[in-house]
Amino acid sequence: MSVQYSLTLTSESKQPGLNFDVYGVSWIKTEGSYNSRAASMSSAPVYPLAWLSTPGGPGSTHKVSWTLEYSLLCAGQGCRADSVWSPNTAPLSVDPDVQSRNTAFLDYQGDYFLSIMDGSGLPLDPDKVYLVTSPRVPEWSQAAGPSVGLAVKAAASGGTAIPVPSVVTDSGPNLLHTFDLNIVYRVQLSSDEQATMTDWNAVQNYKLVDFGSGSAAECTLQASNIWACNPS
Repeated sequence: MSVQYSLTLTSESKQPGLNFDVYGVSWIKTEGSYNSRAASMSSAPVYPLAWLSTPGGPGSTHKVSWTLEYSLLCAGQGCRADSVWSPNTAPLSVDPDVQSRNTAFLDYQGDYFLSIMDGSGLPLDPDKVYLVTSPRVPEWSQAAGPSVGLAVKAAASGGTAIPVPSVVTDSGPNLLHTFDLNIVYRVQLSSDEQATMTDWNAVQNYKLVDFGSGSAAECTLQASNIWACNPS
């Protein structure tokens, strides 16, 4: 069974009306005939999402937890910072440790469909899962996408754990997306709702969560509005 990670978030700040946003930041490599707004780019930009979001009012404490169980999803929209990403497909469970379960196939026949495909032509790597797109997938556009994302199974405040999207990228026909599972966790107090797409460079400035050698951590937003994060 996967290790369960937990993060306790506490606010000592007097700043009201904002959310604790947790980000699970990882990289997605895109290979193929990617056609985007920047024709000179060799790979699609990656957008971390406000992955787990809970109210962060003064004096509040919340706990979020997750396991390293992964799913892939697709949406009929292009990626853009400050917009909410809303998938059109159900999460498809993938397993980096099993060759027959580490690769998804995205097809289009009036609607988008995700299914498991034979991943024997791709490396078996505990830190990677893959998504291959069909030649029938439409060419990318900002309005209609498509875009694809990685979800990690998580829960907030004792709720039921479900796959929650954490990072997304634009897609199109005849592509190979490689999802890196070396996820780094960051926190921020913001007005963003869950699943809001964030600029990759901006999220690097959010507070890094330190788990040490364990699987539990605490992050406190101090009265000075400065984060303090430590293993617990």
